[in-house]
Amino acid sequence: MSDVLGWFFAITAFGALLILGSLILHAVPRILATLALITTLAAIAAAIPH
Repeated sequence: MSDVLGWFFAITAFGALLILGSLILHAVPRILATLALITTLAAIAAAIPH
């Protein structure tokens, strides 16, 4: 019985890691785009004479 529970937890943890990994991979382009936008805005703000 403990073997079955061990396998169940191992498979569940592996599945959760896969889901989490795919979510992170899908989020990376958005994160990079947001960082690029912030950097661009900061560069424009720094270029404008105050």
